[in-house]
Amino acid sequence: MEIVLIRHGLSEANKKDCKTSAFLCGRSDCSLSEQGIEEATALKKYPLLKDADAVFCSPLKRAIQTAELFTNQPLIIDERLQERTMGDFDGQYVDQLKENPQYLKYFTDPKYMDYRNSFVTRAPNGENLDDVEKRVSSFLDDQATKDYKKVIIVSHAMAIKCMLKVINGLSQEDVLHMRIKHCNPIIANFHSNEEFMIELQDDQWPYQYTDHDRTIARAIVYDDNNQFYFVRVDRDDDFGKDLLIETSGGGVDEGEDLHTAIKRELKEEIGAEVEIVCKIGVVSDYYNLIHRHNINNYFLCKVKSFGDKHLTKEEINDWKLSTLILSYDDAVNEYQLRASTPLGKLIASRELPILHRAHELLEEKQKSEE
Repeated sequence: MEIVLIRHGLSEANKKDCKTSAFLCGRSDCSLSEQGIEEATALKKYPLLKDADAVFCSPLKRAIQTAELFTNQPLIIDERLQERTMGDFDGQYVDQLKENPQYLKYFTDPKYMDYRNSFVTRAPNGENLDDVEKRVSSFLDDQATKDYKKVIIVSHAMAIKCMLKVINGLSQEDVLHMRIKHCNPIIANFHSNEEFMIELQDDQWPYQYTDHDRTIARAIVYDDNNQFYFVRVDRDDDFGKDLLIETSGGGVDEGEDLHTAIKRELKEEIGAEVEIVCKIGVVSDYYNLIHRHNINNYFLCKVKSFGDKHLTKEEINDWKLSTLILSYDDAVNEYQLRASTPLGKLIASRELPILHRAHELLEEKQKSEE
């Protein structure tokens, strides 16, 4: 199931929080600002937001206003999509709270000061992120029982962070450093039991922090002769000097769905028009060197025809991108050969399990057709 997560547009409370004294909105029910209305209206241009099976929304006014500005579909209101409540602090200014002796520890004692962004600490009578994660997990579990292909969820920063944690298997540390922009659609995939889901860590470079996610569409591409198509990358950069094998694919552009993205990438990199056979699964991995979390969506694609490639200058000059055509066994050997460098090892760890699964799927398909 493809899930499109959208944080509401800039609210009047968000504007207040930009002032000298922080305003703690929490679950107080405020409206969109003029800027927020413009942001939400601009979502109409996204093809990604068309033809969803369902649109779910938080019951708070700022979320409902956002949804109604970009879609005419009926909204399914769900309490579990609300923003994290800060209890006694909802709708209050920090400067005023500091004047109350019973709340002073939340602004002076390190054990309590992280109440705004913690899986442990709560504001008085409020929620922490663990509480939020439990309720959004319940919501996602309910959707897993439905026959949806694509849903849109309009919610709030903390709820979206926790949904991404559940969907992509992120660590608490990842969530604490995540930033969710207003009205910036985030594509996520909630996986059926038939899809691969692999979680990998970067064991080649030391972890410092993660400051951004990249949603990527990749493909195992094959033809009628059971030959597989990959890209050869010859790079010399911060990762080191490497000659690599990798699946074709790349980042999902703003407003694209995954199917559009993978078809575009395959045209650009290997010049192929393809039929998407199925989704293989998702590999979540990290490049600690550039502080990035990669969400790799893998598809099995069959070649229909070939045309011109459309490589970028960087792909031509810096990476010397070219096409590799290999048998399954030769591809496995090539990945193993190129795993002798740090980046080559990370790529092989991510892609060999997917290649193995693609080979199994093709064998199952051939047997069913005999």
